[in-house]
Amino acid sequence: MKQLMENWKRFVNESKEIWKPEKQDKRGKSSWRITHIPSKSSRVSIPVEYHRNFSRKSEAVEFIEFLNSKAQEENWSDIGSESPGEETLKSLHNIIINSKFKNPNYKYTLAVRIEDN
Repeated sequence: MKQLMENWKRFVNESKEIWKPEKQDKRGKSSWRITHIPSKSSRVSIPVEYHRNFSRKSEAVEFIEFLNSKAQEENWSDIGSESPGEETLKSLHNIIINSKFKNPNYKYTLAVRIEDN
């Protein structure tokens, strides 16, 4: 029974995770990309052009913590679903490119919010 409860607690804790750092090896260099866990079937990740290169896992984890805090602030209620809504994705895009994590070598265009059309 104790083992069953521990497994259940682990399942509940894992299901709360939205982002996961994944290591990529390119030509002897390591970098980390951020994958959206709920979209398992399509393996969606944040485009690496949007954020700076993370050469250490700790940098990727810091970015994930930033995203989690913004999810609460911005009330992205559907970010934990398999396919978040267009409004959430546009907000996510804008927050990343206006943060310290943005890629300095990339020219950005703010996503237009749906109500602005």
